[in-house]
Amino acid sequence: MRFLPAAVALLSVGSLVACASGPGPQSRFQSAVEEIARRDRAGDWNADACHRLSDEIGTLAAGELAGPAHLHAGLVLQRCGDHEQARARMQAAVTAEPSLQIARAQLALYEYDRSPMPASLDRAIAELQKAVTQRPDPDLSADLGRLLLVRNRGAQGPGASDASRAREHLEQALLFDPNHAAALHQLASYYVAQSRVPHDAMGSTLNLEQARAICLRIVQHHPSYAPVYNTLGRIDVETGELDAAATSFERARSLDDTFVDAHLNLGSVSLTLRMAARAEEAFRRAIVIRPSSYDAWLGLAVALRMKATPEQLEQEVANIEHCLDRCAAIDAARPESWFNRAILYRDRAAARPDPDLRHLSKALELLSSFLARAGQSPMHSEKVRQAHDLQRDIKQLMVFIQESRKVR
Repeated sequence: MRFLPAAVALLSVGSLVACASGPGPQSRFQSAVEEIARRDRAGDWNADACHRLSDEIGTLAAGELAGPAHLHAGLVLQRCGDHEQARARMQAAVTAEPSLQIARAQLALYEYDRSPMPASLDRAIAELQKAVTQRPDPDLSADLGRLLLVRNRGAQGPGASDASRAREHLEQALLFDPNHAAALHQLASYYVAQSRVPHDAMGSTLNLEQARAICLRIVQHHPSYAPVYNTLGRIDVETGELDAAATSFERARSLDDTFVDAHLNLGSVSLTLRMAARAEEAFRRAIVIRPSSYDAWLGLAVALRMKATPEQLEQEVANIEHCLDRCAAIDAARPESWFNRAILYRDRAAARPDPDLRHLSKALELLSSFLARAGQSPMHSEKVRQAHDLQRDIKQLMVFIQESRKVR
């Protein structure tokens, strides 16, 4: 999912500046705010317009206009994807005016985007909650709803009741603008999440149908909104339409090449379809954008292993091991790299005419490490079942090999 919406809350001069340094700067600032709103409505942003307007607003960053000017210069830079400079402007806004809550919320969102960990997620939610309370706004409400849905996936601790709160904030955003793309999109994501809550099959189907209907409404009003195609792909995955899902993920990333989730999802569905080369390309692109993505490195390891023929596997071992090492370095607590390293050693043994018992023993050792790390987590229950099955199969294979060698 995209980190920042296409349109971010704009504040009027009156709500920001009690006493501007003079009518000249205040009037110029107001004109700039009006141009931002006008370009948002027309959808005619380009790099030249972004940097021209950002520079113009930046020249006003003095006195009581310092905080608001830096904030709006940053908001403009977001529209042309210059997030490094936008983040610097947001930091300058908070430095100039620590109580400027929208800037604080944007910084927290950037922090979460760079390091999507529970602590940064909680901070971003807290800052957005303060911003929405201070000044209701559809973009802020949509972002808050999105992050609450992310936290709700764990369904434990502070996130246990976040789904209902997310829906409330999204509906609040839609009161401002019934066709608000980000809010509608997150509402569709809410229904996708609800389809996974244990209930009868009819309930799951109805939630997915509701999500799809909302997505099609977004496509009608915002045909170039990349996240909606990613969510349509997720819905297709839930309903088993994997080719359609791949088409939707491809559409999402063609509209926004920096959309990490679309690359990851295309990679994942390509693995399921046994299209290893396409999966490899998608995961490599995700790594370029977000080198700290555990899922991208893990997916690349699986794609490389899947693509290699038995004769090629030994040549790819170092590359696959490197990917799995990166996973462990990014998040040592996650157990998936251990499972996939076990599969690699099993496949290395199977690739030889005379299977190497050392590789099979190593696979058993790695599976035991995976099981110890996975514990009773519901998130890993399917892989835990597979690991137990693999342990049984490998042990039986080792006995068979040993008995066969005695006969020779």
